Amino acid sequence: MSGGGTRCSGAPLTVDFDAGESHDPDGPIAKYEWDWEGDGVWDEDTGAAPTTQHIYDSADYYYPVVRVTDGSRDTGSASSSVSSDVLSSSR
Repeated sequence: MSGGGTRCSGAPLTVDFDAGESHDPDGPIAKYEWDWEGDGVWDEDTGAAPTTQHIYDSADYYYPVVRVTDGSRDTGSASSSVSSDVLSSSR
């Protein structure tokens, strides 16, 4: 999964995710599911589309996970990390 593993400044933070490198030797990936916080809750199902975008509203560390399901209902997953820091301003 690309898009994670990046430290960026500021919240909200928009992150583009791409699981397009996922593959199944027996055929196409049937479903991509996304867990934005890594808490075990699948927040978004993008069907057969391997890309999506998510906005993290709060400054924090996040551990997003993508789960792919093939036509035989076999699954695999990959995780990453995202860090969003609060921007400070001096006056």
